[in-house]
Amino acid sequence: MTFQQLVYLVEVSKCGSINKAAENLFISQTGISIALRSLEKELGVKFFVRSNRGVTFTSEGKQFVNHAAALLEQKQWLENFFKDTNWEEPLKTISVSSMRFSCFLKAFAKWIQKSMEHRFFYKYREGTIDDVIEDVYSHQADIGLISISDSTEKSILYLLKSKGLRFQELVAVMPCALCRRGHPLSKQEYVTEEDIRKYPYIYFDRCVDSSLSFSEEIQFNSLKSFPQTICVNSAATSANLVELTDAVVLGGGFFLPGVHKETIKIPLKNATPLHVGYIVSQSTPITPELEEYIQLLRQSVE
Repeated sequence: MTFQQLVYLVEVSKCGSINKAAENLFISQTGISIALRSLEKELGVKFFVRSNRGVTFTSEGKQFVNHAAALLEQKQWLENFFKDTNWEEPLKTISVSSMRFSCFLKAFAKWIQKSMEHRFFYKYREGTIDDVIEDVYSHQADIGLISISDSTEKSILYLLKSKGLRFQELVAVMPCALCRRGHPLSKQEYVTEEDIRKYPYIYFDRCVDSSLSFSEEIQFNSLKSFPQTICVNSAATSANLVELTDAVVLGGGFFLPGVHKETIKIPLKNATPLHVGYIVSQSTPITPELEEYIQLLRQSVE
């Protein structure tokens, strides 16, 4: 399979005709037909059915074209990004994968500000702890930011070791309930599970096959279901719902000061600390740039 064959196929899908695609690509109709028949034979797939009125794509052909078009777009992006060789300065890069910790955006923002005089390409991706671990393991991210509780520590550290990753703690924080100012719980010195169960409970979505050991929210020993629950997949959504409703979310309270001014945190009674830190590959040396970024992370949690 070649990129040229993909170009032919995508163009045929746009035109609905091999003849029209050949005109647009300045190639013979026979050339396109031979190339696509060869690809069909190689993959064992029938892309389309020919008729006097053009071509009709099969269901497999439509699916293949969608993937082919996306691949060609990525190829074009890479070519445009790297073809300019006039840059005198090397490109600075760093890729971060993080659980939904708003406080760590502060470090990333500082990192961007420090780089304003340089040429750079930075990536910041938020996801579940499963996503973060997989990103670092597959080298899609240079560093991952996660939290581990006493109840999840054994399972997560075992998984990290099996994938050749190591965890370095940045800070230990006590779990708390986050709610809006003026919430009925806001005047309490601390809260319990029974207190929280009286209000809508927000938790983060995770993979259907993911263990409770990989939950982002605090797990109570009782494991009783809450009568009112709200499932979200965004820290911003969670924060906004907390400010606008009587919903409660549990965690370390990692919201940026000045952004969520109407959110307060109340200690969770008899809770054990959350260990927040970063994961990196044991086989990949930490670069000076990554070490500098880690220092910004330390400052952001201190």
